[in-house]
Amino acid sequence: MKRLLLIIAAATLSFVGYAAGTVNFSVGGKYSKLFHSASDALLPPGANGSYPCFDITVGKNYHPSDSSDFARMYNYPIVGVGFSAALLNTMQTRENAYLGNMYNLYSFLEYDLWKNEAFSVGLKGNLGIGYNKGTFNPVTNPNNDFMGFPLMLYYGMGPYVKLRFGGHWEIGADAQLWHHSNGRMNLPNMGLNEWGVELFARYYVDTPYTGTRKVTPKKPVAKKFLWDVYAGGAPYVSDAIYFAYLKDRTREWPFKPQARFLVGGDVLYRYSNVTASGLALDFIYSTGNDRLMEADLSRFGKLSEQGYHPLYLAAAYVQEVFIGKVSMRASLGVHLFRRLGQGEALDVPTIFFQTLGARYYFQKLADTFIGFDCKVRYFSRADNLQFVVGKRF
Repeated sequence: MKRLLLIIAAATLSFVGYAAGTVNFSVGGKYSKLFHSASDALLPPGANGSYPCFDITVGKNYHPSDSSDFARMYNYPIVGVGFSAALLNTMQTRENAYLGNMYNLYSFLEYDLWKNEAFSVGLKGNLGIGYNKGTFNPVTNPNNDFMGFPLMLYYGMGPYVKLRFGGHWEIGADAQLWHHSNGRMNLPNMGLNEWGVELFARYYVDTPYTGTRKVTPKKPVAKKFLWDVYAGGAPYVSDAIYFAYLKDRTREWPFKPQARFLVGGDVLYRYSNVTASGLALDFIYSTGNDRLMEADLSRFGKLSEQGYHPLYLAAAYVQEVFIGKVSMRASLGVHLFRRLGQGEALDVPTIFFQTLGARYYFQKLADTFIGFDCKVRYFSRADNLQFVVGKRF
């Protein structure tokens, strides 16, 4: 907990320094609840699966004087960092299904769809990490199939309304859907789907801009092709290994993550100062095929006829949005070649995948970058959480 508090303090202080005179602060309380899929497995009859959640945020509010095409394009939004504490352990759960409290450190964006001097309506998105010590344990917590690793990816979004008064104050309400997943860094990883309604109050150090958007960029649009090369890796545990464990609980636990390594590149066309689109191609090497073969033998009594191959190939359509030195990336992709055995193919029978992630560009270091992508199937089932380093040309 001390380390977590130090990380929160460092993130907050660095962001306050970045935002300078345009900083704002907010506090909020949220009524939150698990979706039925989680509630049915975790809660005894009669329990409603609700719990309180508390948020604090530090944000930067943009003005027309900022030299930011992103700010003009998105109606002078608020970006910032936040910390939330979800008191999951206040819920009554089934025997041997303990959930610890969830602590989230996240970035957020508030985008006004419409606003005037007193009122605004818009959308908010969060992306960050969650921490929870109440993970699966075959002896002490065997019925918690939702969290197999204490660190989890956290993302959510939803609409809000805000009312301003006194020049510097604001009160608001929002409704959000959000999800926690560890990206299969370990299993089980059913993840948690949640929803909530929040009331919050915010104080602006300066007066927020409430005029209409001006979408004409201040800088000329730098239309050009962008070329990236990158390499990275991802720790993961196959579903096949977990289901083999459920069949024979004398097998190894905790699960030792396998490793995936990738090299790839993409070609994007930057058609505005804040957006680019293009195609990516990844070559991936997956370790642990011997463990997949062992899991298939345990589960099905035979090896897969399609075979097992450590190399596979993936292609994707990529969309990127730039926010200064940071970019948000999403993609829709297909596995052109993938042979990971019968269990893996049966558990998630699709060749298509989606990703959501971010990159940070070191512009003074020749546009090198670091980043991550959460790779999922069916827009919900985690495949892996991969980290990359690379160079933009």
